[in-house]
Amino acid sequence: EQLPARDGLFRLTVLITNTAAWDGEDRETTLKQTFVSTHTALEVSDGAFVSLTDPPAELAADAEACVNIKTWPVLVGEEGDLRRLLSSPIIMCDYPEIAPESGGDFYDASEIDQLLTLNVLSLTDEEKAEMRASDPRARAILERSEALTKDDFMRMHGVIREFRMLGSEDEINPLFSDLERPAPSSIEIDGVEVRTGSRVLLRPRSGADIMDLALAGKIAVVQAIEQEYEERLHIAVALEDDPGMDLGMQGLPGHRFFFGVDELEPLEAESREDA
Repeated sequence: EQLPARDGLFRLTVLITNTAAWDGEDRETTLKQTFVSTHTALEVSDGAFVSLTDPPAELAADAEACVNIKTWPVLVGEEGDLRRLLSSPIIMCDYPEIAPESGGDFYDASEIDQLLTLNVLSLTDEEKAEMRASDPRARAILERSEALTKDDFMRMHGVIREFRMLGSEDEINPLFSDLERPAPSSIEIDGVEVRTGSRVLLRPRSGADIMDLALAGKIAVVQAIEQEYEERLHIAVALEDDPGMDLGMQGLPGHRFFFGVDELEPLEAESREDA
């Protein structure tokens, strides 16, 4: 359906309906004829689509008025191409592409790699055998998932593409320059030099968070020394008796904890002068 919004501008309506008959079959049989992951692909030969994610300012109100139910349209193709549109059940940016950190696509290339990989690896041996026998692509996905190394998983965990300052250079608050100053590589606590890799005893201050208090008396290893722009120091540590200590030393949440300088007691007896 094509509805004119104003001269030269049209709002398209696409309605997809499943008319397949259902006679009470079991779930597995029914899923084979349902819209589990329906994609709508549109192409225009004499015109251009308007991005709903980042529309031109003069068309922002028209884009905001569009309604998308359980599907999200984005521009696809080469960057700047306005002739093709893909609408899928997952929110993506315009001109989506497989992330460099990914070992390859899964089904429609829009899944979350880490989540799907963990789901595949959690299959039983019987389910994996069935997956291998189903079709070549499913078998390739299973084999790729089973071949992933620890470093491959870490690459999928998340990435920051870029940092951008808002406004002109003249408008940048000078505090941002302070943020770029590196934290000290070591600090002195009770005359002992503490740096990454140092062993410390956790002594949370009175009134601290309940999670911090639960770690009182634990031995930990310093993972990093971080500093706020107000120059407050936060010491990231990983528990020495944590089976996932290596994950904490890699900075993963749930295995890394932050404490103030006054909440740590150095265990190494080497003073800065003796080092």
